[in-house]
Amino acid sequence: MLNDWQMLKEALTAAVVNGLLAHSPATGVEPPVGVSERRPAPTPAEAAAIIAAETDPTWRLQWTLAFLGMRQSERHGVCLDELEVRDGVPGIAVRHQLAHPAPGHQWPAKDRPLITPVPGQAGWVYAPAKTRAGERWIPLLGTALEAWNEVAGLHPNAAEDALLCLRPNGAPLSQGVERTAWAKACGQAGITRHLVPHSARHTADSILAMLGVPDATRIGIIGHASTAMDGVYVHAQTEAVVTAARQLAGQLEGVKTAI
Repeated sequence: MLNDWQMLKEALTAAVVNGLLAHSPATGVEPPVGVSERRPAPTPAEAAAIIAAETDPTWRLQWTLAFLGMRQSERHGVCLDELEVRDGVPGIAVRHQLAHPAPGHQWPAKDRPLITPVPGQAGWVYAPAKTRAGERWIPLLGTALEAWNEVAGLHPNAAEDALLCLRPNGAPLSQGVERTAWAKACGQAGITRHLVPHSARHTADSILAMLGVPDATRIGIIGHASTAMDGVYVHAQTEAVVTAARQLAGQLEGVKTAI
């Protein structure tokens, strides 16, 4: 109920912003009892502005991946060897997340690959994806692929399993460092309301819902936040995922695409 209400409200808001509706039917409607409101998510126009205004290649790639539905720990941990071509289309095969666990930390996904150390980064590990639905393939199209290639070009001698996105001092990205970079990016884009990086996933989810993308395909791109949904959705077909990702990318680039 909580997710349904939030997703519907955000999809209707996005539809208004994109001129598909004159007003949102959810405006002024009380949410179901016990439902707390989700933090506001960037509109498609704000998402496009954040990406376009970013001058740092690493952060431009990070914002692009965020608005394509990747979790913070997933995009902080992207490696060159995660770039996988399917049916002629390049994309990120999400298999792990970056983590800096406390000593003795136990991961719940015992039936999936164990954590492995990040080469050259003491204390950092590649941990299993959050859920089975988190292990997915996200197409990189247009400016997203350009952003990937630009950052990859900064590290021509990097090992295939090395982190792609790093701080200037060579350390991995972190939540605190990203919080500062995100605030700067929003300022550069002329956005004054308070937004958080995690809400970018909600923007992607709302756009896909607004476009009428089937649940299986949407989950195939976004992944799912709850382990309760593991195994409920079959793996989406590559063609369907590419089509949906192309529509999502078009919205983020300010291009109206056919549904």
